Amino acid sequence: MSQHAFEIAVPPRVIFGAGRLSQIAEIGPSLGDRAIVVTGAKPERAAGLVSLLADVGVESTVFSVPGEPRVDTARAGATLAREGV
Repeated sequence: MSQHAFEIAVPPRVIFGAGRLSQIAEIGPSLGDRAIVVTGAKPERAAGLVSLLADVGVESTVFSVPGEPRVDTARAGATLAREGV
């Protein structure tokens, strides 16, 4: 069995799970004033989150990934995040 070295960088906080959306007013602003909301093939499913973020002063952009992401899709998302929303 061979071992491979690797490094992974993760965000400082990942918020996930049932009922977490109801906590956006409490936690949203503590994460910043801009957000990129990454969705699957149906970006309209994020409308509630986008609305809640706007209600607490967080500007957001939806980035849809309608299938298995490719490297160019990840790069496009990273560019969008860096350039601001």
